[in-house]
Amino acid sequence: MATPRLSLFTLSRTGAGGGLSSVAAQNDEDPKTGDNVMMAGLAFQVFSLLLFAIATIDYYLRVRQQYRNRGPPQAAHPRIRWFFAALAVSYTCIMIRCIYRVIELSDGWNSPLMKKERDFVILEGIMIVVAVFVLNIFHPGQYLFTRTKASSADSESEEQKSKIESES
Repeated sequence: MATPRLSLFTLSRTGAGGGLSSVAAQNDEDPKTGDNVMMAGLAFQVFSLLLFAIATIDYYLRVRQQYRNRGPPQAAHPRIRWFFAALAVSYTCIMIRCIYRVIELSDGWNSPLMKKERDFVILEGIMIVVAVFVLNIFHPGQYLFTRTKASSADSESEEQKSKIESES
């Protein structure tokens, strides 16, 4: 629950900074305040991604330890390592993109890096496309919270029983 809140916080700060910079530039004022707010939002995004990475590594290590000690956990697919590998690729792409944006905007709106379209396409666009593509192929729903057909049938029959009882 904390990760969506952190994302909303960072996106709102980054967006607010961009808005402040845009208004200042239109009024022929110094956009530095907006730039600083935007940079703070981006830097906090990198920080929150690091927290996410720490939590994910902790979860991975716990799942791996459980596999070694007791076999696969009931809530995880035996090939969950594929999901973790895809998550690592996706995370790396998003982190590269965020670091690129921090570096790109650190010199302001006239930075040399901001004027290089090829770098932008590779470090912004392609990184996000790869991150999304990988997690679509190795969607977490395939590997987390797996249910057997028997337990699925049991839960469906329980739902039907409760519906019948509530209608009576």
